[in-house]
Amino acid sequence: MASKKKQVGYALPAGVRKVGAMLLDVQMWCFGRDVVSKHGNLLLEYGFRKQPSPDGRFHSLYQHDSGWQLWSWGLWIGQTGGSLYLPRQRFELFYMPCAAQPLIWQPDDLPHVQAPCDAAEVAHALALYNALCSAIVAYERWVQSVVGVAHRQQTIEQHPSYRHYRHLNAESLICQWQSISSGEHHHA
Repeated sequence: MASKKKQVGYALPAGVRKVGAMLLDVQMWCFGRDVVSKHGNLLLEYGFRKQPSPDGRFHSLYQHDSGWQLWSWGLWIGQTGGSLYLPRQRFELFYMPCAAQPLIWQPDDLPHVQAPCDAAEVAHALALYNALCSAIVAYERWVQSVVGVAHRQQTIEQHPSYRHYRHLNAESLICQWQSISSGEHHHA
């Protein structure tokens, strides 16, 4: 089997990538824990639809009517005229110039995504990125209003690498997503 060439996405400023990688790691952990929460599957309660994989080796896909979806390995948002993929392992923006919502369960099956090619695509990718950050903020606000800040704090503290994230708490999670949503990181 031939190895795939590593795709290169749009690189946000270094400060955004550093904070974003940490936030995305914690956020993906939180999404996963929200699926098995003692309060029920919070993703479903928020309005996501679960699409189980036809192959039991792969996790389910969760889709939301607002155009975003998540897997255990990344996030996707598709809106008029374009789509953006944000992989869990690399905080880079991958763009596709149509508003698809891929019904897939593993990263190798993603449609062709790439770094935005020109100024218009960069602007659209950044708008989609902002929309994705805003969607995460709205979800986090909802979680904290429904099950409480203590639930989210406990979830963060259960992260296997929490010792590296001790500076992050339930309230700062929202602030940090807001801070990097423009694609520029501003220190408070």
